[in-house]
Amino acid sequence: MLIADSFTRKEYAIFPDVFSNVTVKDYTFKRTFNMDEVIHIMYNNEKLSKFMNGMFEDYTELFSRMIQTSMYSNQIRALAGMESTQNLSGENLTKLQTFIEKMFNSFKKNAFAIVPKT
Repeated sequence: MLIADSFTRKEYAIFPDVFSNVTVKDYTFKRTFNMDEVIHIMYNNEKLSKFMNGMFEDYTELFSRMIQTSMYSNQIRALAGMESTQNLSGENLTKLQTFIEKMFNSFKKNAFAIVPKT
């Protein structure tokens, strides 16, 4: 008897359900299993299931934030100097704001970011 770590279940109305992609530890079976070949047990406590799903969502959010914070604290930043003498009004101000947003997104998404220093 083996306990599957993961599987894909295809449910049928008249015929027995079929289980495929059955994985035990690091081995995935290449064959499919019919419902009459397996013992499939489901937990019916919906309150606990909702609670556990909420816990997993919170954990995912927390872990994502930890990765994001780690990227910020260990981020390599560099400036590339360039000279510019532009008037900061109207269209130039809009272009500058777009540039700043792109620069911020570069720092936010990449572990290594280089932006020009004006």
